[in-house]
Amino acid sequence: MKKTILLILSVIIWGNIFAQIDPLNSPYSQNGTYSVVMDSVMNSQPTDMLIFRPSSNVDGPFPTLLFQPGANGTGTSYINKHSYDLYWSHLASYGYVIFIINNTSGGPNGTLFTTAHDWIKTNTNNTSSWMHSYVDLGRFIVAGHSNGGMNATDIIINRPSEIKGIIYMASYPNPGMLGFGAQNVSTYNGKVLILNGDEDDTSAPLVGTTNAVALTAYQTRFSAVSCKSRVLFTGIGHGGFGDYNNPSQPVGTIGRNKATASIRHYIVSFLNSQFKYNQSSFNNFNSLVLRPTSVSEFENTCSTVTSEDVIELNNSNELTVFPVPAKNNINVNLNNVQTGRILIYNSIGIAMFKGNINNNSKVNINTESFPSGIYIICFEGEDGSKLIQKFILEN
Repeated sequence: MKKTILLILSVIIWGNIFAQIDPLNSPYSQNGTYSVVMDSVMNSQPTDMLIFRPSSNVDGPFPTLLFQPGANGTGTSYINKHSYDLYWSHLASYGYVIFIINNTSGGPNGTLFTTAHDWIKTNTNNTSSWMHSYVDLGRFIVAGHSNGGMNATDIIINRPSEIKGIIYMASYPNPGMLGFGAQNVSTYNGKVLILNGDEDDTSAPLVGTTNAVALTAYQTRFSAVSCKSRVLFTGIGHGGFGDYNNPSQPVGTIGRNKATASIRHYIVSFLNSQFKYNQSSFNNFNSLVLRPTSVSEFENTCSTVTSEDVIELNNSNELTVFPVPAKNNINVNLNNVQTGRILIYNSIGIAMFKGNINNNSKVNINTESFPSGIYIICFEGEDGSKLIQKFILEN
């Protein structure tokens, strides 16, 4: 009898340790707390843009993502700029600004992303534009589905210090044909997320299948990246990464709802953990027990805040916060006179403070209204430098 009870308990404990969640029960399967505004810019330069953003700029500027859809085949029009609303409108509800380039042409386009990026930068630096208070150029990410991911790769090669991350959706950096024409990503050191489905049977001649090439890219091509992640979903095809009806690119046997929830889970948890310094999101991203059951392979080298971003309190004097622990207000010291901005985030990634520092090395910030807890303070210099520090507040 005792052996039977012990066996039952062992099975229960083992099952609980390795339990995973139904994708539909992901904390990110539904919309976030921000109401979303959809807009379009119908300009020939840089291109027709679809935009999703929070309705209010109170918590701005927000991390910003520039995306290109996959390509339509010759004579087809399955994919359009709204084919990815289920992911990007959803992401905007978590406090992001998303620009979708309305270009579904096949083949390489080396200037598409840089032209769009230039246009966004010009508007963001214009104080009369809505982008000025919404777009965070210091947290700028690019993404693409299929051919769009290869075009997105061009800008991380050309502007590696400005593009902080890239998301490949059933895509990869172009390996070239027999090595010729390959996109060289070996020196890029931003953050990389690669998403694939095991029912994706797309391939390119003399290159290989999408999944095989993406795996090789993850394992060997991003040699300078310390934060990279790869997810392979069970039951998702090439069409699972968009909402369109191409018979040759099905969603997959998992079905539309679970495919959407699975992909949402990793887009939001990855971006929240890496660009909003959210520990809860990192747990949802990395923890086995919080992983959707639709995941068959998962690899990750990222932490909540990467070593490139963080200057630890006990290891550096470049950014110091005192007293420790803090109460009511904090004193922030930079080792040199600096010009830039300071942001403070709470443990779930909400910006609690935003302010500028001009030709100074010290600033005092009133934190009396902040709840007790762990906070992230970030200094972003006008030269693009970044210092990040944790501090504890006991009010």
